[in-house]
Amino acid sequence: MQYVKNQLKETSTTCIVCGKKSIVEDFETKEKSCSGCGAVVDEPSIDYATDETKKEGSGGRTGPQEDPMMQMGTMISQTGKDASGKQVKTTYVENGKTKNYLYGITTQDKRSKSKGRKTIIKANNEITRLCNELKINEEIKQRGAEIFRDVKKEKMTAGRDALVLSAACLYLACRESGQSKTIKDFMRQCNCKTTIFIRYFRTIQKTFEIQTEIMSPKKYISQIASKTEPPISTIIERIACDVVDQLKDKAGKDPVGLAAAALCYVCRSKNKDQPTLRNIALAASVNEVTVRNRIKDIEKYYNKKG
Repeated sequence: MQYVKNQLKETSTTCIVCGKKSIVEDFETKEKSCSGCGAVVDEPSIDYATDETKKEGSGGRTGPQEDPMMQMGTMISQTGKDASGKQVKTTYVENGKTKNYLYGITTQDKRSKSKGRKTIIKANNEITRLCNELKINEEIKQRGAEIFRDVKKEKMTAGRDALVLSAACLYLACRESGQSKTIKDFMRQCNCKTTIFIRYFRTIQKTFEIQTEIMSPKKYISQIASKTEPPISTIIERIACDVVDQLKDKAGKDPVGLAAAALCYVCRSKNKDQPTLRNIALAASVNEVTVRNRIKDIEKYYNKKG
């Protein structure tokens, strides 16, 4: 045994290609190579580098970023088809009992999954559907799923609709990141009342003390301008952004209504063939009275300034 150890020690410093004892080791990559011919003798199979964006107190990771949407398994369907969409063959079951056999597998799969696990799978599917409909990026999607898991841990799903809760978690993630998505955008895709949706949103926000960004009207100007008929030019959009920046009394005002009012005010001041107040209000999904009141506030500010 001692001879084997000595032999391993000698061959560990000898190059297999050129036969010279010129093996050097890189302390950062832990890679052993020959300094003469450059042949790599040994290299580590694990990446020990830490994550650049790791949280405080964590030791880093060596694998891909954790995906909260993929932690739960899928559910077996009752269609009798495999993953490729083909019908399951009856070669492994005798006497034509394939249907009963698949039904038994599906039943056992349902029984093995707890109710909470089914709720999370259902919520993940709803969050994925809303992200596809509203064009929400992957980062906010993952954050919405993470918030719903915290809601599930706090047992806040009892007596509440899981689909509406998942939509409220996704809207809270949008508000946290400052993305310009309104409640009306979610209401077009969700089959629920606005009051219930807002109530769930406020409850989750207060429970977990999540700070949301104050939405600026400038984020909605380009969105409203592109939806109007005919579309508003980019020059008027820039002037409307300057009008919003100069206003001081914006606290408590609806940012969507204020953005629509700024666009309408600039269109009127330029005296061009631009969309009417009604068309802008329809594009912004706000009431015409709200737009008129915000225009009056803008006019008062400029009259005092002039």
